Amino acid sequence: MEDRKTAVETLHRERIMDASERLFLEKGFQGTTISDISEAADYSRRTIYAYFESKDEILCGVVARGLRMLRDELRAVLGEKLTFSEMYGKVCAAMRAYQERHPLSASRINAAQAEKLAGDELTNGQRTVLELGSEINELLEQFLRKGIAEGVVRKSLPVRLAVPVLWAGMTSLLSLAAAKGAYFVRAFGVSEEEFLKYGFEQLLGGILETGV
Repeated sequence: MEDRKTAVETLHRERIMDASERLFLEKGFQGTTISDISEAADYSRRTIYAYFESKDEILCGVVARGLRMLRDELRAVLGEKLTFSEMYGKVCAAMRAYQERHPLSASRINAAQAEKLAGDELTNGQRTVLELGSEINELLEQFLRKGIAEGVVRKSLPVRLAVPVLWAGMTSLLSLAAAKGAYFVRAFGVSEEEFLKYGFEQLLGGILETGV
């Protein structure tokens, strides 16, 4: 009985987040009201507040949902028996899937992770987002340390510094490709896929012992 109740609650939360995500992308976070969400999700305001304390907490839920997908994808990749280079390709693919399937989460996560708040000032939603971000960072650290252990990645690589650089590099490449895809074809005669392949290879080459 409890499982059924949990499943129903999860369904309602997902429907509210689905409607909210569409509105946040269309109208912006500030331009969206709880009344807008209530109408789009077909729930009363009272029901919305039964599942989320505020609009900010709905946003945190949307961001966290995307991060869970990325975390689970990275866990699956790290569980496979692959060479470091093959694994890197799948890490890049996971990041691209995250950007494409959860654009709002991807666009907000850097700002969310950068919040300088004391632990006791965090809301439940903010704490969840930061915890998921930490889990993903740990998975990326694990990935880089695997490369070091295999003798592929430079032993002198400062892993904790390399993780945010790698994350930022992938994010920038994906954002640029999404915004400039057609321009690359016209101006340089290269496709978005070719641009991303080259860009990811350059990021990888910067951490290897002998380059790509």
